[in-house]
This record gives sequence, C-alpha cells and structure tokens, in this order.
Amino acid sequence: MLYYHAVYEAEYENSPPFTMFVTSDKTQDALVWAQGIQMWQYDPGRVIGFTSDFRNDDRWEMVDRASAEAFSRQLAVDGSAVSELPSEDWIEWFFSWKGDPPDHEDVSWNDDYHVRQIKEEGGDGK
Repeated sequence: MLYYHAVYEAEYENSPPFTMFVTSDKTQDALVWAQGIQMWQYDPGRVIGFTSDFRNDDRWEMVDRASAEAFSRQLAVDGSAVSELPSEDWIEWFFSWKGDPPDHEDVSWNDDYHVRQIKEEGGDGK
C-alpha cells in the first residue's frame, strides 16, 4: 500500500503546497517531488528526516490518492504537467529498483506501458 504525504511551506492547509512524499507500507522506499529541480526523486532519507522531526508535524498531512493527484498538480512552477503524480504501478516498480532502474540512457522504462508489460509477463522488473 502506498501513502501520500502533502507537505506545505508552513502550517498545512494555511500555506501554499511545498512538496509531496509517497511512501510504502512494505519498505522504507520514498518518492519525493524535488521543487528545486522540478522532478520526482527517490529519496527515503529526506522523507525520514523530515517526518521524524517534530518541528515539521504541522507542515504535512496524509491524504488519499485523489487528493494527492490534485495536490501534485499545484507543485510545478510553470503549471505544467511535469509534477503529475505517477501511477501506483509505476511507483511500486520504481521502488523495486530502489530508485535506480537499469539503462539510464534508455528512457523507455519511464512509462506506464513498460510497467504493464512487465506485470503481464509475470516479472518484477529485475
């Protein structure tokens, strides 16, 4: 199961969106929206550090998938679709590689079709 953490600049619901974390109940994997470079990153350490610091307790809240999708659309600086939340299948596949999938030069792995194809073949992507 995946969990979605909406993170705000200051107190949640009273300040603008800042970033989003996606975590898993099975592992310590985490996907983070990196505001500075405007892309999703695998960064469990950042999530653990942020959520375990009591000073940040009022800056984030757990949300459902639909709310997470709406929240993620607000994160891109230019209003583009780049901050769209990836599909759950893609996130779980990405987590299975600990954020380091094969063939860094081949970006064809970075689409939902490839994820569906692996599942249909019965593989886990490794």
